[in-house]
Amino acid sequence: MREKLRELEERRKRVGERLTDVGDMRQGSVYERFSKCGKGGCRCASDENYLHGPKVTLTKKVNGKTVLRTIPKEAVELTKGQIGKFQEFRRLSQAFLAVN
Repeated sequence: MREKLRELEERRKRVGERLTDVGDMRQGSVYERFSKCGKGGCRCASDENYLHGPKVTLTKKVNGKTVLRTIPKEAVELTKGQIGKFQEFRRLSQAFLAVN
């Protein structure tokens, strides 16, 4: 029994240390979208196959509503990395709760 308790405490300690090392994170999903601008003289108005884009968008839920935010091209890889860190955080949090 004591060995099992020590093993669980050690596992909790390791998971806790990994939790503190996760770093910057961001919740949401990243995707590319294409759209029409709505201007009458634009190519997208006369050519049904033409769309503007891609625009990279971060989507997430805030107070039960979906929020979209356009991500600048230079920040796309950083944002994807932060989303990966959030997924790691969630996985580690579940592991920490399971050990407790």
